[in-house]
Amino acid sequence: MRGISCEHVDMDIPTQTLPAFSGWLYAGDDVPAACLHLQDELGLDVNMLLWCLYAGVRGTALTSEMIATADAACAPWRAHVVHPLREVRRWLKTAGPQAQALRKQILAQEIDSEWHQQGLIEAAVSLDRQPASSWIGASNLAAYMRWAQVTPTVEATQAVRTLLASAYPAVSVSA
Repeated sequence: MRGISCEHVDMDIPTQTLPAFSGWLYAGDDVPAACLHLQDELGLDVNMLLWCLYAGVRGTALTSEMIATADAACAPWRAHVVHPLREVRRWLKTAGPQAQALRKQILAQEIDSEWHQQGLIEAAVSLDRQPASSWIGASNLAAYMRWAQVTPTVEATQAVRTLLASAYPAVSVSA
């Protein structure tokens, strides 16, 4: 990806499981907003985005076949559980103060369903254990976007830069 200086990265971040890595990354500044922007603007799956970055910290370059396998493993769960919970939670946001306790409960269910989806992704595709590489992470995100047949806008490119800078702290990101 243009504007990103990628190099081998030595990091002390959780790489044992996708949920551990995702929890660590999602707690970073601007990461939730970047993920949600890519989800809402381009229709990308946040868990697949996080998995692409996770594969990079595990040193695995993803192929389109690996991406297709991971997506096929979690697509029914995403369609029948994650998306409906998200829709209900978002609808309840405008349902008035009396619905907010229920909205919080549904948010917790939605998060649990996302963790389950990550487990489906992990079970579907084995990842190597090689040195982490920001180049591989950037390449994985680009491969996912090609596979999903999306063209990033300027704003989406900035969201990708945010994710890469957070997942690979030694990455130099320029405009």
